[in-house]
Amino acid sequence: MEKIADVQASATVDWSPLGDIYVKKTVHYHLSWDKNLDQCSVAIAPYGGPIALLQKLSKSGGDSKSILIYSQAGNPISSIPWEGGRLIGMGWNSNEDLICILEEGTMAAYSINGLLKYSRPVSREVREHRVLDCKFFHTMEGSGGFAVMTNCYQFFVVADTCRPRDEIRVKKVADLPSMTVRPNCWNVLTPQCNILVSVEEKLYILDQYEAIPQSVLTSKKDPSVYWAEIAVSVDGKAVALVDKGGYLWGGTSDFKTCETEMDLQSTAKVLAMEWGAKDFFVLVMEKLIFVKGFGKHWCKYPGKLGCCLQPEVDGLRLVSNTTSEFIHRVTSQSLAVLRIGSMEPGALLNDAFKEYEGDESHKADEYIRFIKDKLPDAILQCIKAAGEEFEPALQQSLLRVRLFDMYASTHTRKN
Repeated sequence: MEKIADVQASATVDWSPLGDIYVKKTVHYHLSWDKNLDQCSVAIAPYGGPIALLQKLSKSGGDSKSILIYSQAGNPISSIPWEGGRLIGMGWNSNEDLICILEEGTMAAYSINGLLKYSRPVSREVREHRVLDCKFFHTMEGSGGFAVMTNCYQFFVVADTCRPRDEIRVKKVADLPSMTVRPNCWNVLTPQCNILVSVEEKLYILDQYEAIPQSVLTSKKDPSVYWAEIAVSVDGKAVALVDKGGYLWGGTSDFKTCETEMDLQSTAKVLAMEWGAKDFFVLVMEKLIFVKGFGKHWCKYPGKLGCCLQPEVDGLRLVSNTTSEFIHRVTSQSLAVLRIGSMEPGALLNDAFKEYEGDESHKADEYIRFIKDKLPDAILQCIKAAGEEFEPALQQSLLRVRLFDMYASTHTRKN
């Protein structure tokens, strides 16, 4: 069996410091499909669920004849013959039903096996004015829904798409002060399901009764540059904004606190932007994946073809043409045991086992004597750290430390 020191030698190599925290990008799957996601409409289910693809055949909005459903590993599950109209967007609810929104104002729900469960108009007004754009969202409680923007720039929200067909409730939020200018960008603020929308240089929160102007305190040089993307954290408490000039702002969703701002000094188009839990947000550009934490802290990864993002309650899922990856915060238990120089009981017990395996039992004895009164805490830290890791070999190495407890306990009793 491989020694613990060898297994754990690279455990922290891919940790990236982000202020007071570390983030890590873990490859979960090398995908078995042969797809170019840049040419597809993509819907990724949360919690590691399925992925739906509909290939776009032309710039005029025509779509291929089937929606293909894959597992998170890229293995085919089912297909849905697509004979409907122009698809505006699709997303998954918490029952793993695929909800499709059509331009004509219809919503259709399909099971993961590709069976049609129901089809109905979103509402009479939506059907009358047709759908221009839609956004899907999920909440911390596990429910999910969508919002649509019609061709006359009105917004309608369905908060829970798991309800039966005839029990689905549609909420219309307040109209914008001006209905003649198309919004630059917008998103849904959970859990209230209000709409955060940017129109020219102004920002509004639309609730059920009024459009509330928002003032964003920024240090950007040109306030007249429009916001280009809005991202909202899963818990709805944090918001990120980026303008076309590459200026970033991140803070609380009531805009009373600015947690971070930065000028990227780049006009490269932001293809996607989402929060990873509430600790950081990620921007996808053509040649770069940029991770922004609070304060002045950031890190970056090389860009990938076809990057699509799905926010999760504990991180961010990144699916590309070739891989399914997870960007997440390194947990406190993993930091306690694996971080270089840690003096936590679990880290010292782990170091003691490494020395014992390396025929340096006298050094192992020194570690054990140092933590003899905290052995139960040390063991619990190692077990919890194993539960936070994704790599099986690393998990096993941390659990093997538990077996070393027998040696450590015997040593402690003798002394």
